[in-house]
Amino acid sequence: MIVFDKVSKYYDYKGTRKYALKELSVSIPSKEIFGVIGESGSGKSTLLKLLSTLEKPDAGKIQISGRDILSGSKEELQCKRRTVGMIFQHFNLLYNRTALENVALPLKLAGVKSQEKAKEVLRFVRLEEKTDHYPKQLSGGEKQRVAIARALVNDPTLLLCDEPTSALDGQNAYEVMELLRQINQELGTTIILVSHELELIKQLCTQAAILENGNLLETVSLSPLPKEENFPSYYERIKERLK
Repeated sequence: MIVFDKVSKYYDYKGTRKYALKELSVSIPSKEIFGVIGESGSGKSTLLKLLSTLEKPDAGKIQISGRDILSGSKEELQCKRRTVGMIFQHFNLLYNRTALENVALPLKLAGVKSQEKAKEVLRFVRLEEKTDHYPKQLSGGEKQRVAIARALVNDPTLLLCDEPTSALDGQNAYEVMELLRQINQELGTTIILVSHELELIKQLCTQAAILENGNLLETVSLSPLPKEENFPSYYERIKERLK
């Protein structure tokens, strides 16, 4: 269980305190796909940065399995970071490295010379025939699958996804969506999915938090999914929140 307990994050802007998140309290179940939705500037990306410990909250606590994510020694924090994978909207691949080298990079940084694990996760994302290809030789969907493989190579228990399909066309977006579902179901990985795409949230997530200007408007349950005839009223309510 991931728990945000009255978490605030603010920035000083021209002498004024601007909140990216304000007293956010939300609980995210383990081994589920949890959605975060909202307009630009709602605090979605800040939430991911706090979970990845790229930034620290100015108030409140974030706990995973009952432990503060910032507790422990420097070495312990480094180990915790390896249990968190990150998937970005624009892939963030190194264009002078092959697919295999991109996936193996986290292992190399950790001092692991063997590339067997990297090959294994490339097989998992169905790109075993693309190991020697450079990013410029890959489609958008293949680049994102390489990025997903890189995020999986350290066996993370938590996967953070920042708009993972918004740069892709329909078929590639669908394939990435199904891959995320497979990761959750087969590996038991907790996934936090940030997106402005209601359809993606509806298809994948069991719950979703709606953010606006750093505030939590509400958390909606998507499990089980509403019947088809209930979709309009159910999701129009969310759309109205985001206007």
